[in-house]
Amino acid sequence: MKKINEIQNIMQDIEYGYLNNKKQIIIEIDDNFDEEYRLQTPEDTFKYQIGVCWDQVELERKLFKGYDFKTYFILFNNDFWGPTHTFLVYKKNNYYYWFENSWFDYRGIHKYNNLNELLFDIASKHIKHHQLNNINFKNINIYKYLKPKYNIKASEYIDYCQKGKLIKIKDIRNMEDINEKI
Repeated sequence: MKKINEIQNIMQDIEYGYLNNKKQIIIEIDDNFDEEYRLQTPEDTFKYQIGVCWDQVELERKLFKGYDFKTYFILFNNDFWGPTHTFLVYKKNNYYYWFENSWFDYRGIHKYNNLNELLFDIASKHIKHHQLNNINFKNINIYKYLKPKYNIKASEYIDYCQKGKLIKIKDIRNMEDINEKI
């Protein structure tokens, strides 16, 4: 089992982008993303030092083996699938931690007292980051999801994540207690 700081050191050099279906490195996400993107293996993300958040979380999943962790997918509930984000949460000494590498503004480890607080904070940051002032918490879904198959298209990945456990983020005051075993 690797130490958390060792995992951070491994992840810090991974750039945001992806390998397309021809194994070419693509830095900009564009209209070809759904056709060209394939969920990378952790080995390819590490080898090529590139991946979108979806790929990076799969590498993190492999590196966090032995820890009490879960992976989450956030999605705005609108007419199209986006923007999205995936992230890894682990629990240690009764605290919850958001391990973030791909979202550079929040790269690092963030400590929370409970899972509600953590998920609400990420949802709030997601809204603010994408400047979606017309989005509120009733329009955000977070899914706890298990390890997907690799080499699937973006649309297949999103469909897969939406089959995970739905956690509705409405309002922190009305939010059900989700302090479940992560």
